[in-house]
Amino acid sequence: MDARSTDYFSKMNKLINDLESCRLPGRLKMSNVLLLGGLAEAAYKHDFAGRRALDPVLLAENVSPNLPLDSNEAALACVVRKKPQAVHDLLGTRIESAQELDAIKPLAEELSSCMVPGTTSRLNKSYFRSVLALALFRSATLTASQAGAR
Repeated sequence: MDARSTDYFSKMNKLINDLESCRLPGRLKMSNVLLLGGLAEAAYKHDFAGRRALDPVLLAENVSPNLPLDSNEAALACVVRKKPQAVHDLLGTRIESAQELDAIKPLAEELSSCMVPGTTSRLNKSYFRSVLALALFRSATLTASQAGAR
């Protein structure tokens, strides 16, 4: 879903309200992209159970063109197209670990080749990982559905 749409906000509010017993009193505020990325990462790990998500070439072809919400996300989708296995490996690391940092470095280096010439970007690790997870999950899901249809 498009995280900017009213349908998305309606469904997300329903999800959060359905989990009311898990919340402490107060106001819940979060980044849409970070939440979507966290959900995508968990779904990817569940659906693909730690195995490599099919053929990296097919994955690269199936990075959803409707993923990007902005130019940073378009560039990160490009990183997934170029290095799907490296993104898969990143999602196998613990957040805020030395292994995560090691896994992010080559992906961050690839990002520069995916940016619009003459632009720069400053992305924090959480955002970087979230958008990569979202793009990889969408690509793996589409690839798996196409493989099942054959």
